[in-house]
Amino acid sequence: RSAGARSGSQRPVQGRVASRAMLDAPRVLIIGAGLTGSLIARMLQAGAAGYPVEIHVWEKGRGIGGRFSVTRSDTGGQADTGAQYITEVEGIAGEHRALYNHLYGEGTLVPMKTVIAGTRAADGASGKNWVAPHGINAVAKSLLAASNARVTLGRGATTVERVAVTSAAGKTRTQWHVSHTNAQPADVADELLFDAVVLTLPVPQVLGMGGEVAELLERSDLLDALVSVQYSSRYAASYFYSLDDAAAKAYFEQLPWASRYVGKE
Repeated sequence: RSAGARSGSQRPVQGRVASRAMLDAPRVLIIGAGLTGSLIARMLQAGAAGYPVEIHVWEKGRGIGGRFSVTRSDTGGQADTGAQYITEVEGIAGEHRALYNHLYGEGTLVPMKTVIAGTRAADGASGKNWVAPHGINAVAKSLLAASNARVTLGRGATTVERVAVTSAAGKTRTQWHVSHTNAQPADVADELLFDAVVLTLPVPQVLGMGGEVAELLERSDLLDALVSVQYSSRYAASYFYSLDDAAAKAYFEQLPWASRYVGKE
């Protein structure tokens, strides 16, 4: 979901008309550094085909990956507590082949060679499974690295507002001013202006945003659709053990599966 420039009432930035120079490279802000935001950043860079584009990614958390989260122990162990693996979806996997090949070629993904118990057929995904030996969030990190995006962690967007921006030459155009958490008096207003904004946040966070986002939702048919979105809970338990713990090692080696779905019952 993106906030593209639209006609209508506009306001100057922070009570003034911004004086940011009219640069050839459009500035795009992607809010959220999870898989969706990271993939969009890579696609924008690839789709630009050499045309200059300045991509920014804001992530309110402390790390990249979103739900592709990784838990690490003090002794160096790690466990994927978000997504544990990636499954190719029949019918569209071919469209993503170049991406899979890229991630495999650099060692970010490797084929999963173990058994998954209780796979949900409703997912429609029965293709090849991949795992990330360096942590599942390495997928998002790789995509962002390929996009040359400027990533800012610990910055969550709060409002998105349409503004009138005037260059030193006197030309005016419409941009988006994005307010954020942890704002400082020394923040440069021009650095908060973008030509396009892409929201990759969970629906409850989108609904909680102020400014133009709230107004756009009220004037569209999106609001009812977003309000109706429901989320279900997933839990992952991680157990870390020492490599010299023979009992623990023997227990996990005898399990007939490496991943298992457990139903509510």
